[in-house]
Amino acid sequence: MQIEARPRLLGLEFGRFLAALLVCCFHFTIAFENLRQDQVFDFAFRAGHAGVDYFFVLSGFIIYWVHRPDIGRPSAVTSFAAKRIIRIYPLYLAIFAAMLVVFFLVPSLRGAREFTFWNGILDALLLPLSGDTVVPQAWSLRHEMVFYALFALMILNVRVGIVALVGWQALSLIVGMMHPYDLAPSIKPFFYIYNLGFGLGVVCAWMVTRISLPKPGLIAGLGGLGFIAAMTAEWYLGRDLPEEFLPLGGITSPLIYMSCAAALILSVSQIEMRKPLPFGRPMAILGGSSYCIYLIHAPLGSVLIRLFGVGPLAGLPNRIVFVAMVLITIGVSVAVHLMIEKPMMQWLRRPGRRPQPAGSVPA
Repeated sequence: MQIEARPRLLGLEFGRFLAALLVCCFHFTIAFENLRQDQVFDFAFRAGHAGVDYFFVLSGFIIYWVHRPDIGRPSAVTSFAAKRIIRIYPLYLAIFAAMLVVFFLVPSLRGAREFTFWNGILDALLLPLSGDTVVPQAWSLRHEMVFYALFALMILNVRVGIVALVGWQALSLIVGMMHPYDLAPSIKPFFYIYNLGFGLGVVCAWMVTRISLPKPGLIAGLGGLGFIAAMTAEWYLGRDLPEEFLPLGGITSPLIYMSCAAALILSVSQIEMRKPLPFGRPMAILGGSSYCIYLIHAPLGSVLIRLFGVGPLAGLPNRIVFVAMVLITIGVSVAVHLMIEKPMMQWLRRPGRRPQPAGSVPA
């Protein structure tokens, strides 16, 4: 059976890079406040966590966009699972192992985190757990695993899968409204407000080839401005509040960001389907490196901020150090993507290693 190919949307790839960059700047901002007692750039990136909201919507979009032809074809579930495993686990496990070695050699970098053998196994497999994680950003990947399982169910049985996905979205909204702050970490991947992003992304991917937006450029602009306005409001309202407090509210903040992200993703994808965007190769490289940026920025930043505090580097202004840390993180991530991650994924995906539908597109 011949499966239709799905074009790679480079505008969304670049959006993925910008989202990873926001999360990176958010965590670096917190690190500067904790380790250098400085609200660098006046805490301008305190709302950078919004990049995660964008990620969830984009993930829902991409999974449906790439695997829509697989829905209702039980024979495709093995290929779907293999592609997801290859996309998520190799780089994650490599960084997971490297961080364990670093924690063993330099215990001070571990901070107050405590690890047990059983939690370590759950952490490595990206299964829900209640303890500390080795890779800080792994919490969001656990939400991804739940979404992948439900999408696989839709591949096996369309009706059952749709009912399960809709029910999951409804429960995530209800539980998120009832417990915006106090939900246990082991429960969040199953029922939390962020999961609505996957549903929004799926709806956008379903709409993109069925509904022609009259002015996608205007909608993209409004979505982008809404996203920036929400970030600005959160920064302005929360400059003197703890970084874990969301001034826009426990569920209001994610709902606003995810709605704006959905408008951006839907409109940008339609713009690109009508006319290819310029600078395709740089967009592809930066977008491809976004997963690495997302995973390594916290541990790499923890090392860099300490290195910039010793020797001749110790006197540099914090803003210069901040920018340097961001640029180094991007450079390292691009290098890892091009020299390690991309060749590794190409090797794992080569013909003969696993079943792959004809015309499929890497996600």
